Amino acid sequence: MAIITNTQSFMTNSKLYLKFGTFKTATSPWGDYVSFGQNRVLEGVVDLTQVTAGNTLIVSDVLFFPSLAAGQLFIEEIQAVTEVAATGGTTFDFGLVQSDRATVPGGYGTAFISAQAIAGVNALGKKIVYTTGVASAGSLIGSAAAVQTPVAPELAVGYYLTVSAVGTFTAGKIRLRVLYHALDVAITQ
Repeated sequence: MAIITNTQSFMTNSKLYLKFGTFKTATSPWGDYVSFGQNRVLEGVVDLTQVTAGNTLIVSDVLFFPSLAAGQLFIEEIQAVTEVAATGGTTFDFGLVQSDRATVPGGYGTAFISAQAIAGVNALGKKIVYTTGVASAGSLIGSAAAVQTPVAPELAVGYYLTVSAVGTFTAGKIRLRVLYHALDVAITQ
């Protein structure tokens, strides 16, 4: 498995990800809602045609999923809504990769959604809510991502969100949402 990158980017020795040319000004289809308090939502659209079989796509270079100390974060549910019917591929995963853009801890490639068959989500407007115990629910739902060892000069390190697929898609867009909250602490990332 390789992380899909573009030719106009560069990772410095201090782990700073730099973009050049037209990639520098591209907007991200991912973000988090402005909210105060403990409940948070990350949301974005994945164009499945950009996920090549056997590789992993980092869905946003500017959005991180926080990694707090054990017991301070809880992933409630994941939602998937089909916006454009998919053709070509068979399944997809939704997960995490560490901020070095290469390390995927065990089970984190399927942290949110694991091997979801396209046939199960392919009707336009179809919404699936993944919670603990639901088919294709990821390994971290009901818990949280582990804290990474910070890499200088970073003090807090989050995870990038990723999507991988089996097969090559010729069409398909899925809106994905991650609903999580902090337990008795403020989220500062």
